[in-house]
Amino acid sequence: VNHIADKTGTEVSAADSGEHRNILFNAPIASTPTVAANHGDLRIKDVSAKAELHWTDEDENEVQITSVGKIFSASLDMKDQDDMSSDSATHAATQQSIKAYVDARTFTDRGDPAAVDKARGDFTKDGNWNDWDLSSIVTDSDATAIVLAVRVRAVDSASVVNVIQFRKNGNSNAFNINTAQAPPVNSFDGWSTLTVPCDSSQVIEYNVPATSFDNGSDILTATVVGWF
Repeated sequence: VNHIADKTGTEVSAADSGEHRNILFNAPIASTPTVAANHGDLRIKDVSAKAELHWTDEDENEVQITSVGKIFSASLDMKDQDDMSSDSATHAATQQSIKAYVDARTFTDRGDPAAVDKARGDFTKDGNWNDWDLSSIVTDSDATAIVLAVRVRAVDSASVVNVIQFRKNGNSNAFNINTAQAPPVNSFDGWSTLTVPCDSSQVIEYNVPATSFDNGSDILTATVVGWF
């Protein structure tokens, strides 16, 4: 210990007497020391063959303060990216965890598929809500919404409503439904880009009336563009 102890005779004379310029710790110890009441122990301890600074309070609660030349994040009560989504009110998030959390919730481009994912004959047309499991395409198990490119065309649009609707799997109300409807002009294409919420298994629902797209020349396709 570089201890300042300036004295004149037997009296301390300098204002900074009793202070330290630096402390050189001895060899690391392996075990947590016994600490008396109203005391604390600051020392170095061997961690992976490195001398790291530790603090132990009077109840012998031990905290590692440094780690390989940096402040040890656990001593700051921080959460790394695996725990970022815990919504903890008692932990701070690391920069790494914040970036990973945000990146996981931005749009993911599916790429450039060579074919549609579902064509007219692949849809169940019965006027009921049917499941569409997209987990084999949407590779992110944390995805909460799927973007679809939907193409519709019908030769009898002037007389029949040709429509398809999408919603989150498990929803039951009619106020949060995505719809693609063929233009009311025969054989005109209609294109829609729809963002459809999905459940935790990346399943959505669709509904096609039995009388929609029932002509062999009609077109109804849906393709995954990406997801959030």
